[in-house]
Amino acid sequence: MKILIAAILVLMMVTADAQTITPNEAKSHLGQSVTVCGQITSAQFISQMDGHPTFLGYGNLFPNHSFAIVIMENELVTFPYNPADLKNLNVCVKGKVEMYAGKPSILVKDPAQINRVPEN
Repeated sequence: MKILIAAILVLMMVTADAQTITPNEAKSHLGQSVTVCGQITSAQFISQMDGHPTFLGYGNLFPNHSFAIVIMENELVTFPYNPADLKNLNVCVKGKVEMYAGKPSILVKDPAQINRVPEN
């Protein structure tokens, strides 16, 4: 039953958006609104950068990640959880792919842009 529910949820996420891609594919989708799904491998708060962003990285560990979810410090108050707790979980993020700090990223302003992928 859990597998059926997970499959339905993933299918709903895929059909709700124009395209679902992997973190490694994000660079070839700059300027496009997509859903990026994969495992968060690093969570890093950077107090030295403007906006004090939190980077949730996919792929190699920060700062060598292939793609990142970027959440500015002033947006963190809208999250009912600590985004860093998503580390090591499979997550999908919806939004426009842009370059941020030299990496393809989606700047998240609303927690609804991020969804955990249910585990089997």
